[in-house]
Amino acid sequence: MTLLTALEIAGNYPNNILIQSFKDENDLYGGLMYMTRNGAIHKLMLDFNGHFETAEEAENYLHNISKECTEKYTKENFPSLFSNIIN
Repeated sequence: MTLLTALEIAGNYPNNILIQSFKDENDLYGGLMYMTRNGAIHKLMLDFNGHFETAEEAENYLHNISKECTEKYTKENFPSLFSNIIN
């Protein structure tokens, strides 16, 4: 994952991030994470092939990634990224 992707996730989770799972040909679940705009899919952020036994495990994996990005890239934890933003 690039820094830009992590920042986009951090800035858009949870309201503008859609997470879905899918079952592959081996009956394992993979995941898709999309950024949304006005309720519609804007772009694919992350995806992975089937690695999990359940849809819930696959979706939780992406939620955990999103939470980690959000926690890491905050104004308090990474102030240099926000130095040019006026509050």
